[in-house]
Amino acid sequence: EVNHPADLIVRSDQDDFEQKLAAVVKRTGATLAFDAIGGEMSRKVFSALPERAEMYVYGRLSGKGLPEDLAKSAVADKPVSYFLVHEWLDSHPPLVKQWRLARIIYKTWNMLPNELATNFERVLPLDGPDTLAELEAYYKHQKGGKMVLKLAP
Repeated sequence: EVNHPADLIVRSDQDDFEQKLAAVVKRTGATLAFDAIGGEMSRKVFSALPERAEMYVYGRLSGKGLPEDLAKSAVADKPVSYFLVHEWLDSHPPLVKQWRLARIIYKTWNMLPNELATNFERVLPLDGPDTLAELEAYYKHQKGGKMVLKLAP
């Protein structure tokens, strides 16, 4: 049972990361993973997933992409997909690349007010006198929707 979303956070900088990740995956029944890190992290996430799960690697924050052996070990019952927008764009001639990038920016810009928008209930000043109390209440009760913390100007 998950008592709080924080119960599902696992830290990749700790020695027991892989064991905790596998436990959280099992506990939640997760069958879908998105990995922006790539490299060795992709391997760790993939190994924590159950059969018939899917994994999408869409970044390489580690500086490395999808490990070749991982791409080869993926099977129909546990597929891995790898896609980087800049690599896709770079595979086109310069004019086509510019046109496609302009389309991506245009479509994303038009999706901001609706599909990509997020609603929030209130804005709290980061240095406000009641901010800490409101955050603690939110942590304990998880009511009231999303909050935005506003930095001082």
